[in-house]
Amino acid sequence: MKLSMWMLSDELSEFGAKSAIQDGKCEISSVRVFSFEETLSRDYAYIGNSNDFFDDSSNQVLLVHGHDIILIEHTDVAEVLNRIIQIFDKYRDWDERLRKTYLDPNPFQAVLDIAHEMFRCPMLFGHKSLRIYAITAQYTDEQVYDGWSEVKDLNTIPLSLLKRARSLDMTLYPDDLDPAAISTAGDDTKHFDYQIRTNCYFGGEIWGHMYLYYNKSVISPTVMQLARYTADVYGDLLNMSFNKNLERYEKYPFLVYLLDGKDIPESAIHNLYYQLNWDEQSNLVLYKITTPPNVPDISRLDWIYDKIVSKAVNEIVFTYNNSIVVISRQVESKSNTLLAYIQSLISFGDFHCGVSFTFSGLANIAAHYFQAGRAIDIRLERDARVHYFKDCAFDGLVQAVKSNVSWRSFVTPALFKLIEIDAAQGTEYYKTLYCLLINKGHSSNASIALYIHRNTLKYRLDKITQVFDMNIFDENIASYLRFCYALMMDDFPVVMPVRRAEDNGSEVDN
Repeated sequence: MKLSMWMLSDELSEFGAKSAIQDGKCEISSVRVFSFEETLSRDYAYIGNSNDFFDDSSNQVLLVHGHDIILIEHTDVAEVLNRIIQIFDKYRDWDERLRKTYLDPNPFQAVLDIAHEMFRCPMLFGHKSLRIYAITAQYTDEQVYDGWSEVKDLNTIPLSLLKRARSLDMTLYPDDLDPAAISTAGDDTKHFDYQIRTNCYFGGEIWGHMYLYYNKSVISPTVMQLARYTADVYGDLLNMSFNKNLERYEKYPFLVYLLDGKDIPESAIHNLYYQLNWDEQSNLVLYKITTPPNVPDISRLDWIYDKIVSKAVNEIVFTYNNSIVVISRQVESKSNTLLAYIQSLISFGDFHCGVSFTFSGLANIAAHYFQAGRAIDIRLERDARVHYFKDCAFDGLVQAVKSNVSWRSFVTPALFKLIEIDAAQGTEYYKTLYCLLINKGHSSNASIALYIHRNTLKYRLDKITQVFDMNIFDENIASYLRFCYALMMDDFPVVMPVRRAEDNGSEVDN
């Protein structure tokens, strides 16, 4: 990116830089040491000693671009030159990361997160329809202004923000800027003095705005220029590749918020049912279609999306995190037809479709999105392309618990006690109980599986029951313990003994 003398002046403040800047436009791509033999270019700022131009014994450093001058309180041109090179490197790295956000599943938020590194203040991206697309999470309502909680909770821009008039003298800023700096003063409890609103353009027209809530009473032109630049970068990304994705995001934004784990108002769900002309009691099913994770085939995913949208005209279809989400009303003949169509589309390439349980209520889609994804991850039938959560529900429940709660808190301490005893005494009580549980309490089958005598098994079970404060032979307790083992298996696996040839099926008497 090209810098301005305002940016260089602010960055060189550590050297006590003083500036006389008239234009201050973002035209500078690099810095050059001044030479009387070289023709000056608008692409470069030129650095030299002040005593080369003035009768000045202080030998300070001058930085010049057109009519703009920065006087730097330093005598070593080389050191200042190195610092300026570092400044260019900093902005180029920042710009490169900004422009790579088109690869992110949520580019709106990615741009905002990277921009925050530069501005260090609350920000948001808002569409001209007043819908919020991304917001910084580091700030509270008390820090910003009265409407901040409304922005966060309802994901919309309060009209009161748009009606505030400009308060700064914008003639102080370069002519090529359009950000409006709007005062938020008047309330001493707020920590941010100005709202800076910058237009974001898409297809040559205003798409929406980038908002900054700046925490200093004096706004440098650098801030205004960087705000303009960031909004332009996002406009470039929209024009490059986000036409389809933008339309998809705009159509079902509240469902995306639910998948992101955000709470949304009940009214938003009711309005969506009304717009779709759906009965709120309808049975639904969620399909998740994924591209290969290691090398995402985005172009084919887009093709599949377009095909499904054209086929499922009365269903919900949108993209989310390199996957396609389809929510369909569960009408038997129609659902089978839609699923068969999806299966035909994903028959080429390494695409898979997960199918959730049927459910009612769009507010519950996050759980069913997890179900469909879990069915794909497990893939009980490795050669299949469509995978059903109903076929792996127990494992899915285990993973849901482990992903969302502190699972150890729900496991009886007695199981961990068995592991401690085994480690201290060389016993196998933890394995023995597991073998009894998976054999549904049948002692004979458990002793055969462990290659121990029934008396040995009885001895072990007596020791195990002394540790437990519950009846391990009660079926409800046994079901709970089997679930505990499922939760623990990744961290505390059970390795069953392997039959030896010389055993010939006989029991072993320990």
